[in-house]
Amino acid sequence: MRNLQLKVEDLLSRDTRLWRYTDLAKFVSLLDSGSLWLARSDTFKEQSEGRFHDEMRTALESAYESFEEKEGSNKQRP
Repeated sequence: MRNLQLKVEDLLSRDTRLWRYTDLAKFVSLLDSGSLWLARSDTFKEQSEGRFHDEMRTALESAYESFEEKEGSNKQRP
């Protein structure tokens, strides 16, 4: 069996409890494989779950656009 490590930010105190509920099969899979099971976003019950708010979406789009512009200028150089 693998050793699993969880890195937690120093800002949390030792008496802070972190909770995440999952079923037993997924928990055993986590221990066995060392990887998390994540659901696809189209299977979420609530439509807005996992959705970026409008400000975040705009910031991400701007970041990608600037990245594409930099990539395009690098390709043009000999």
